[in-house]
Amino acid sequence: MIKYIKFVLSVLVFFTLYSCSNSSNNPVTPETPSVPTTGSIYIQSSPSGAAISINGSSVNKTTPDSVTNLSAGIYSVTLSLSGYKDTTYSVTVLAGTQISSSVTLTSNVSLSSYGPVKIYETTGTTASQPSGLILKNGSTSSISTSSTTSALVDLFYYSNSTSTTYDLRSASLAAGLNRNTFFYAGSSGNLNDGASSPVYNSSSSSWVTKIPDRDTTKYYFIYDQDGHYSKFKVTSYGGGSGPGDPSWVDVTWIYNNTSADVRFK
Repeated sequence: MIKYIKFVLSVLVFFTLYSCSNSSNNPVTPETPSVPTTGSIYIQSSPSGAAISINGSSVNKTTPDSVTNLSAGIYSVTLSLSGYKDTTYSVTVLAGTQISSSVTLTSNVSLSSYGPVKIYETTGTTASQPSGLILKNGSTSSISTSSTTSALVDLFYYSNSTSTTYDLRSASLAAGLNRNTFFYAGSSGNLNDGASSPVYNSSSSSWVTKIPDRDTTKYYFIYDQDGHYSKFKVTSYGGGSGPGDPSWVDVTWIYNNTSADVRFK
């Protein structure tokens, strides 16, 4: 029995040693790692929602989003959004890498700034002291219907004959003039705060035809006869001490050159 056990053990040892000695004849071949050939671009914009085009072709995506499976190289990216200028820039894509880009879009709003422009009260002034204002070109005009430019007046500096009432009001409230102008009180005195105008609503009591003549604490949004919006402010005032010294106000405003465009940035 002992001899049999020794025999079995010797056989097992033999095969174990044989197996080990021949292991080099069956090497395990390691897998070759794949080499990436493409990369991607993650594109953001402010504001978001811009349509993305790569090398002039739409990818049917809007910001923020990724464009993937791009071969390594230089790409032209164009972002398009209504109300903003198209923005085009270049991005270098590297294989196996995601490139991130962030772009602030530029508004295509068209604005003109005017002032300070001085206008005088309607009582006790001369032909050289016009009381009417033309918003679209920054000029003044007499509100007399004999004036060749009075029909263009949007608003004027009203005063009554007893010097008890003063305000800035729509041209349509002057005898013989018909341009309607409406005012909406803003929330700050900074014309350059970038705030957009509320949309004019003919049934809203917030849009009025008269505003105070000497309120310098805030600006007013204006909606004129042609559907243009302005941002308007009284910046200084004076006069009114007696005959020969009519009251006046200096006014400054930003005029949006595009009809129905409420933006001011």
